[in-house]
Amino acid sequence: MKKLVWLGAAVAIVAAPQAMAQGYTKGEPRMIDEAQYQQPQTRTAPPPLMTRNQQAPMEREAMRAAQTEPAAGSDPWYADFTGPYAGADVGYAMGSYEITSPAADLALDGMEYGVFAGFGFAQNFLPWLGGYGGIEAAYYWSEQDGDVTGVGFEKDENIVLTVRPGVTFNQDVLGYGILGWSYANFEGRGTDEDLHGLVLGAGAEFDTQTPLNFRLEYTYTNYEDSNLGISSFDGHENNIKLGALLRF
Repeated sequence: MKKLVWLGAAVAIVAAPQAMAQGYTKGEPRMIDEAQYQQPQTRTAPPPLMTRNQQAPMEREAMRAAQTEPAAGSDPWYADFTGPYAGADVGYAMGSYEITSPAADLALDGMEYGVFAGFGFAQNFLPWLGGYGGIEAAYYWSEQDGDVTGVGFEKDENIVLTVRPGVTFNQDVLGYGILGWSYANFEGRGTDEDLHGLVLGAGAEFDTQTPLNFRLEYTYTNYEDSNLGISSFDGHENNIKLGALLRF
């Protein structure tokens, strides 16, 4: 009898693993699978959308790190120099004019103060003009004056309209050319006259990472020939200006 009991126990021990394996293959879930199914499923929220103003600094930093030049007119290098702007500047003008009666060279030197407004935009339709284009209108008050043998001359004010193609350097400096037209009022020998002039020049604007930027400009203006009083009046002027502007 004892032998039969021991034989039955041995058979049960051998058969138990096979029965467990058969039970799993018939669809009985394992405890580890049940634990996995019981774990809560979590979802990661999508990142918040960024505005263009938020993206531009990040893209600019990525370009700075890569040290790669963007295509003309592409963002974000030009983003800080586009849109409407307004400002003021102060400069020193040095004019040289040939006059007759008396025949002499006249120097008109003095400070100039101005206000201006314009609009800048990124462009890539003319690669030889760079990636920036701008238009500007300015109004200046002048303290230029001079005299020849006791005869006084002076420049009062002028209006200047210009276009400004340019390119950026190191992401924070915009270099540009200046091409435009000046309409100025001169006085001499008890009369005054309005003269037209061609304006050429160059400038640089410096981005401070704030709405307030600064710029430095040089312009050359060649005025038309005229008669100021009884004198033939023909000349040009050089002007250096420092300005501050707000971009909106």
